[in-house]
Amino acid sequence: MIIRFPNLHFYIEGVPRAFRILNMEFTMFGAMLALGLVLGLFTVYIHAGRQGKNINRILGAGALAVIGGVIGGRALYVLCSWKMYNGDLVSILNLRDGGMSVYGAILGAIVFVRIFSLISGTAFYETADVLVLGGAIAQAVGRWGDYFNRSSFGEYTNWFYAMQIPIADVRPEEVTDLMRENLVTDAGITYVQVTPVFLIESLLCLILFLWLLGSSRHIRYDGQIYLRYMTAYGVIRFACEWLRTDKLLVPGTNIGASLLLSLVFIVWFGIQGLVRSSLAKKREEIRREGEEKFYQQSDFQERIEQRIENARPEYTEQEKATAKAAIRERIQEEREAAYQQELEEKIKNRQENAGREKREEP
Repeated sequence: MIIRFPNLHFYIEGVPRAFRILNMEFTMFGAMLALGLVLGLFTVYIHAGRQGKNINRILGAGALAVIGGVIGGRALYVLCSWKMYNGDLVSILNLRDGGMSVYGAILGAIVFVRIFSLISGTAFYETADVLVLGGAIAQAVGRWGDYFNRSSFGEYTNWFYAMQIPIADVRPEEVTDLMRENLVTDAGITYVQVTPVFLIESLLCLILFLWLLGSSRHIRYDGQIYLRYMTAYGVIRFACEWLRTDKLLVPGTNIGASLLLSLVFIVWFGIQGLVRSSLAKKREEIRREGEEKFYQQSDFQERIEQRIENARPEYTEQEKATAKAAIRERIQEEREAAYQQELEEKIKNRQENAGREKREEP
C-alpha cells in the first residue's frame, strides 16, 4: 500500500506491516520498537561510560527497565481495551500486531528500576538520570512503528504535513465524520487524510533527547534529568493526545487515559523538580557563603593586592587589566583548592572520630 504526504509531494509505495526472515514473520511495529530499544541501550552505554558510572549496573537496570516497560505497556493497553481481549485471553500475549501504552511502559520501567535499586543498593535517581536519555531516543525511533501500523493519527487536516492512508488499512471506528467528508480517491484507492501525530511526537521526543543530553553536562542534583524528562514528556503527550482520534480511554468513561496520566506527570514530577531545584539552589548559596567566610578569614585578599602591585610597571593599562584578571583567576583557583582541602580534612576528622567512638562502645 501507499502512504502519501500530498502537500509535500512525498509518496511512499509498498509500506509493509510485516516482513519475513527464514519463513518467520515479523511486524514492522515490533521491529521499530526493537530498533528504538537497541539505540536506547547503546545511548545509555555511551553516556554511562562518559560520566564514569558503573556500566554493568546501569545496563542491568536498563535491561530490567525494558522488561518492565514491555509488561507495563501491554498491561495498561489491555486494561483500557479489555473488550478486545475479554473473550480471547491468549491474544494478550500476542504483541506482534501492536497494542502498547507508552505510559504503561514508563510506569513499568520505573517500578522495575526501583526494585533493582533497592536490591543492588544503588541510587535510583542517579541511575534514572542516565536511563531516561535512552528512553527518549527509543521513543523518538519507536514511534515510527505507528507509521507502519497505520495508527497514532489525528483528525482531518490540510496542513503541509497532512498524511493520506488507505481507508482499507484503518479500523472503521477510527474514521471520523470529518475524515469521511474529505475522502480522497486516486487510482482506484480511497484514502483518509489525517494528522500524522506519530511524526509530531517523534520529532518532539528527538528535541527532548537533545535538550536532556545538553542538560546532563550541568547537573545540579541527582534526579534532575529524570524529573525533567517526566515533566516534559507529560507536556508533549498532553499536546499530542488532543490531536489523536484513536485514544485509549479510561474503562467506563470517555476520558483519555493518556490525557489523564499526562496531567499527573506534569503536576507530580513538575512539583518534585521545582522543590529539588530550590533545595539545590539553597545548598549552593550556603556553600558559597561558606567559601566567602573562609576567604575573608585568610590572607588571600592581601596576596591579590601584593601581586597586582608587583606587576611590571611598563605594562599599558590594558595589559595591567589583563594581568589583574589572570592573577585573580589564579588566586581563585588557590582559594578553591584550599577550601576543598579544609573540607576534606574536616570530613576525615569526623570519620576518624566516628570510628573511634564506635570502637569505644561497650
